[in-house]
Amino acid sequence: MEKIQIPDMRFEQGFRRALTTNALRVNGQTVREKSAGEQHPLPVITPGIVIYTIVKDQLLMPFVQGFAWACILLAMKPWLFRCIQSGRNAGVWIFSSFGLYTKRKVY
Repeated sequence: MEKIQIPDMRFEQGFRRALTTNALRVNGQTVREKSAGEQHPLPVITPGIVIYTIVKDQLLMPFVQGFAWACILLAMKPWLFRCIQSGRNAGVWIFSSFGLYTKRKVY
């Protein structure tokens, strides 16, 4: 039976990969996939590249994603409200068809 490989989700490997990618981009090189046995020299990682990577990955991207998600939810608010109302009306119709729903006075 084959073992299922679990992806490596640790922070260090992802951060190193982002650092390497940004360092290659700054140096004008392209990111190449490693083939078997082939080793590429590591690019020079400067403090500027580290700061850029941290700001982009830890500050800017979560802000942009949160802003986009908030805009999507705000745009969907009228549609979601209509879905809630339709569900409520369907529930009232089902309950009243069985004689279980009686209109209550709201005080």
